Amino acid sequence: SNNVFYGYKSGFANTTATANTFVGYQAGVANTTAGANTFVGYLAGTANITGAGNTFVGANAGLVSNTIKNTFLGYAAGSNSTAGFNTCTGYGACQSNTTGIANACFGENACLSLDAIGNVQHTIGSANTCVGTGACSSTSTAFPFNGSSNICVGSAACNNEHSPSNNIEIGNTGPSPSGSILIGTLGTHVNNTYM
Repeated sequence: SNNVFYGYKSGFANTTATANTFVGYQAGVANTTAGANTFVGYLAGTANITGAGNTFVGANAGLVSNTIKNTFLGYAAGSNSTAGFNTCTGYGACQSNTTGIANACFGENACLSLDAIGNVQHTIGSANTCVGTGACSSTSTAFPFNGSSNICVGSAACNNEHSPSNNIEIGNTGPSPSGSILIGTLGTHVNNTYM
């Protein structure tokens, strides 16, 4: 017990789960045994059954997630994520992430890859820190963002890159090699610093 369910079918399948707060139409509707979750918004955390320690706030936030320790704040934030330990804040943030863990994405459409006609592409990158509108995102059908261990800061930073790794990019947009530090430019060589 010690649960709060408010909204049509919120917490509907709950059996033994405790310390949950579900507010909104079908918020946490499938949750059975997972505790310490907060789902607020239309269909927030709808598919969660056993994932514990999550906070999803916003319509469709964490829509298909059934894992642990995610924080998704914003409309459709983390809506396709099936991996844990992610923090995503902003409209559509981490909407593409499926199996990537330990990502921190802040900004509208940060960590979001779309194909040429606007369909969400699934991504797998992990341990990225992406700050800014469209940071760590892609609009290229051939190259969804699957990079790992990157720090990308600025509007569209690390945008339209396929699999960069170990980069620090501030204000850089467009493809860049792995293992680079890029500030305000588009680099073309590996293991260099561009300013």
